[in-house]
Amino acid sequence: MELDRGVPRVTIEDCWHFAADEGESVPSALQFLLAGRVERHAAASLTVRARAGSRPVLVTWRPQALTAVLTPRALEDPMLSAVWGEYPTRLALVVPSTRQGVIDIRVEVDE
Repeated sequence: MELDRGVPRVTIEDCWHFAADEGESVPSALQFLLAGRVERHAAASLTVRARAGSRPVLVTWRPQALTAVLTPRALEDPMLSAVWGEYPTRLALVVPSTRQGVIDIRVEVDE
């Protein structure tokens, strides 16, 4: 993870090397829980507009490296809803079924 204090951005980088048998599929996904309204712009970017008083953030990734799946989740617990809102969204960034690779995700203030 890299935090650039000169620019309001965080870069998350992950690399992997699985010891799988040849020909064996190795599915994997990075999971994020997003609070607020999520607006999908394209195959590789979305904006999260959090609750009142927070600035929106832009989340981006390389479309050839990751596939995004968004799943809204209804919360019934009032304590969780007070923090996450009534419908937080799970963002699953699905990694290709490869035994090794590198991905990066950027989160920055969306002006």
